[in-house]
Amino acid sequence: METYPRQAALTGQFRHGQPRTFRVTDTSVYFLRSQGSRDAALRLYRWDRATGTAMELLAGSGDPTDAELAMRERLRETASGITTYDVRDDRVVAGVGGSLLAWDQMDGGRQIAAADGAYDPRLSPDGQWISWVSNGALQVCSWDGSDHRILVESEADITWGVCDFIAAEEFNRSRGYWWLPDSSGLVVQRTDDTPVPIWHRSDPANPQREPTRQRYPHAGAANARVEVWRFDL
Repeated sequence: METYPRQAALTGQFRHGQPRTFRVTDTSVYFLRSQGSRDAALRLYRWDRATGTAMELLAGSGDPTDAELAMRERLRETASGITTYDVRDDRVVAGVGGSLLAWDQMDGGRQIAAADGAYDPRLSPDGQWISWVSNGALQVCSWDGSDHRILVESEADITWGVCDFIAAEEFNRSRGYWWLPDSSGLVVQRTDDTPVPIWHRSDPANPQREPTRQRYPHAGAANARVEVWRFDL
């Protein structure tokens, strides 16, 4: 018989296989779920109100980017696969392994070719634009994948559209940018980490690896400089 600690570890504290992260529209209910009690890979499903049936829409795998791994750690996210998605009028965009997947009732599922190393995907309120963060830069494209734009580039120790460490850890905020209600632009957080001390973290499980360099605002040290900017499309 398996011990309780082993069962808890293999089942994600007995949460694998349970529906989670619901989004409700006029016609549908969207949710994430893995395929079993010991499967950590989440897939996106849609329950149709008219038919009363659920179907799988999107699934994928891949290694998350370092930035996405850091955000998952702050959110205490232990699942893999699709862990975040956004819905507008039955259009869906989801991130997995640095790629973006999109789905609608007319065209089904597809990958957004312009997105590379992407995470935190969002849809504009009118559903016509897709936004995401990649390497600390905020990017957008139209729903069909065309008109790709880098709204603002990252700089050394300066990121755009990324929540800062203190806000994520202490205030439970994971977002670093927001669409304007009329879809004409975005409000974006600029985070300057240059005042924050550098720490070097070793991995006890993999001592052969080089220590990881990290800006860490420990008690008594300086915090990041945070500003909020507006960008019009």
